[in-house]
Amino acid sequence: MESLKKTSMYKCHLTSKIGLTILITLIWSITICPAQPNRHPTPVGGWDKLQTAIQNQLPSRKDDVSGIIYVETTINKEGKMIDISVIKGIGGYADEDVESAVGKLNYPFHWAIVSGRPINNQLIFPVYYNLTPEQIADLKSEKSN
Repeated sequence: MESLKKTSMYKCHLTSKIGLTILITLIWSITICPAQPNRHPTPVGGWDKLQTAIQNQLPSRKDDVSGIIYVETTINKEGKMIDISVIKGIGGYADEDVESAVGKLNYPFHWAIVSGRPINNQLIFPVYYNLTPEQIADLKSEKSN
């Protein structure tokens, strides 16, 4: 849908103290844009690409610690993650590794929009720590049931 442009003109006659009549013409233009739907923040490229980027930032460890770690962050009006913290972890160094990796990543997001304006928005998302793709698929299918 295209935006509409409305131009208006207003003429005003002013008479100065010495009797001169001055014609002032004010012209203003208003661009009327169609309403944008509200939008939640989403990572550029999708959630799977974000997970892959986080996994690439994590240090490689050879142990049995695995699970889902929930990260809370704020996506600002520029689409950047700020105030990153783990709100539900699996304990130990895994939580610290994920928080550090997400903080270093600086992954871009499409910011949230409300009433056509970008806003800061709080976001919670899972990070799959040390899980195989099959285990992740099983967890996602259990969640949808």
